Amino acid sequence: MTNQNGKHERAGSSEQGALGTVTRRDYLRAVGGGSAIGALTTAGVGTVGAQSDDWEAEANERIAEHRQGSLEVQVVDESGQPVSGADVDVEMREHEFGWGTALSASTITGDDDDISAEDRQQLLEYVPELFNTGVFGNIHKWRFFENDQDVADEATAWAVEQGLRMRGHVCLWGNVDAWAVPGDVVDAMGVEHESGDGNP
Repeated sequence: MTNQNGKHERAGSSEQGALGTVTRRDYLRAVGGGSAIGALTTAGVGTVGAQSDDWEAEANERIAEHRQGSLEVQVVDESGQPVSGADVDVEMREHEFGWGTALSASTITGDDDDISAEDRQQLLEYVPELFNTGVFGNIHKWRFFENDQDVADEATAWAVEQGLRMRGHVCLWGNVDAWAVPGDVVDAMGVEHESGDGNP
């Protein structure tokens, strides 16, 4: 995120996670074990707000400190003299905070048979209106990208044309059965794995 001074800050960058007592390390362990949902519901949800009885006031203080700034508008006439009683309308042109969403590349390119043409058209219309940042669920992961670069490139070009800032994916993952690392790379790593049906 970008604060009022223009400096980038990472959301949740402290070791204490956003869900109370769940740390990043706990979450990554859970993801690696395939039980992320269970870890979040059992370790995190019950502790939200447990560190403070007035979490909302503290959140509002952080919002005021990191996401808000002062703006002074001076209305003057052609000679530079102040105009009293002027009506001023202010419209934000661009939000500095990253409002993001996960996207399906095949939906954007029209290759997804599971979504109607009408729903796809609404998605294409509303995503750029509501968000300024995006990430593709899979197509930028190494294995998926190598298997379908044309779809990746077409969907990425659309997102960039809409003015979305795109986030990519890491190249290497902590577990080979996440489907993200190409099978030949897993072979080169000397890791035992099953091949076939797209599984590493």
